[in-house]
Amino acid sequence: MKLIMLGTGTVVPEAHKASAGVAIEHDGEVYQFDLGRGVLNRIAEAGLDPLQLRYLHFTHLHPDHSCDLVPFLFALNYAPGAARTEPLHVTAPQGFQEFYEHLRRAWRWIVPEFPLHVREAEEGVFQEGAATIRTAFMSHGAMANLGYRVEIGGKIVVYTGDTGPGDALLSLARGAHILVSECSFPDAKAQAAHMSPTYLGQVAQAADCPRLVVTHMYPGTEPAEVEEVLRRHYGGEVVIARDGMQLEV
Repeated sequence: MKLIMLGTGTVVPEAHKASAGVAIEHDGEVYQFDLGRGVLNRIAEAGLDPLQLRYLHFTHLHPDHSCDLVPFLFALNYAPGAARTEPLHVTAPQGFQEFYEHLRRAWRWIVPEFPLHVREAEEGVFQEGAATIRTAFMSHGAMANLGYRVEIGGKIVVYTGDTGPGDALLSLARGAHILVSECSFPDAKAQAAHMSPTYLGQVAQAADCPRLVVTHMYPGTEPAEVEEVLRRHYGGEVVIARDGMQLEV
């Protein structure tokens, strides 16, 4: 089981960062989480074929987590030789179907010529191939955000999407092998809708998670300072994510 950090950025364009996107690869199957700006290119750079994706999951519908959906669907219809017949399975919070209907009215070329199955997930558990996936609502202001817990062969990865402090994160992350969490701002600029390092370190420690992968840091949030604060509260391995990073689970 491999974790691939495809996009580690935010809403702010940065030279070496795509917006949010994470993939989990196991035995040739890819489970994609979020498709922010530039993530399709990062998938190809990782040696994967984005046009072969079968399982796509969105944490929420802010553009930095979803805007590559339009070029993705467009390519599935019109890339030379694509001729897709395999179903695409999309999991997202409630509201995705309405969001998608707006997109297809604006961009009629993305209406799929293949089966598209949409699951508007509540909190719960479902199976996709070899993966058992649990969802839970994270705290992200008025925007519904799903956190995902993915278990394959006894290995567990948790991905927060965008979240602020809340009990759901600890419950979702408890006992995971890797917690992939946003840490948008330093403690001095902490916000209710995003994570900051002191709280994140405390949650990772309480969850007994041996490896913490930190992503989605805004410009001005210094990685070295975030790591220093995290280590005051958390005794596991801290990894500051970068685009293209691959980690065995």
